[in-house]
Amino acid sequence: MNDKELLELAQAYRREPCKANYDAMAGAVRALVGEAEKSERRANMFAGIFSNYTIAMQAALIDAELKSQLEGMSWIFNTLAGPGLLPDVDVAKAMGGAQAWFDAKMEEEVARVALYAHQQPKAEPLQEPMPDCWAVVKDGSVIGTHDAPCHLDGIQAVRYIASAPQAKPLTWQPIETAPKDFVTIFDGWNSERVADVIWAHPEYTPKGYHAFCVSEYTNGHGWDNVEVKGLTHWMPLPSAPDAYGIGGGV
Repeated sequence: MNDKELLELAQAYRREPCKANYDAMAGAVRALVGEAEKSERRANMFAGIFSNYTIAMQAALIDAELKSQLEGMSWIFNTLAGPGLLPDVDVAKAMGGAQAWFDAKMEEEVARVALYAHQQPKAEPLQEPMPDCWAVVKDGSVIGTHDAPCHLDGIQAVRYIASAPQAKPLTWQPIETAPKDFVTIFDGWNSERVADVIWAHPEYTPKGYHAFCVSEYTNGHGWDNVEVKGLTHWMPLPSAPDAYGIGGGV
C-alpha cells in the first residue's frame, strides 16, 4: 500500500461514504498502522541489542583492566557465543588475519546497505491533500465526515478506524497457531500463564535454532532470550485502551 493507493481509497469514500468503501479504507489503514507498530518494535529490539553489546564491551574493558585480558575476553566470547555469532577463525586466518577479515566484512555490509536502499520504491507525492477530518463510523453509523465537523482530528480518526473493527479474540488458541514473526508478543500457557512470549533465538543455542522465549535478566550478562518449554496454548494481547471515548478497546 503506497500513498497513491491510500489516497484513491480515501477519495472513493469521500465520493460515497458507504460501508464497502469504509471497510476497504479501514483495512488499508489497519495494515499500515500494523506495519508501523512492527517497525517500532523492531527499532526498540535492535536498540536493546545494541545497548546490551555496548555494555558487554564496556564490562570487557573493565575486567581486562582490573583482572586480566583473558577475563576481559571472556565477556566478548560469551556475548558472541550466545546468539551464535562467533567468527570462523580458520577462515579469517586464511584471509590474512583480523584486519583483512574486518575489511571484507565491512565491504559486504556496505554493499548490502546500498542494495537495500536501491530496491526501496520512491514515494510518489500526493496530488491532493487529505481531508481535514476523516469520516468515522461507530456501530454502523457515520458520526463525522470530511464536510461535517466531528470531535476527532485526522490522526485520532485513523487510530480509531484501525482499532475499532475486527478486534482480536482474547481466547486461548493451540500453540501450533501462534505467530512466529519474531515481533509479535503474546501470552502462553504451560499449566500456568506465561506473560510476554515471543518467537526468537534462545541464548546459548546453535545458530538458526528458534523457539518460544521470554526475556530474563541475568547479572553480568543483561537481558537474554530464554526458551519456554511445554507451551500448549497462546492468547493475543488485548488492544490498547480507547483514549477518545468512542469505544474500540477490547
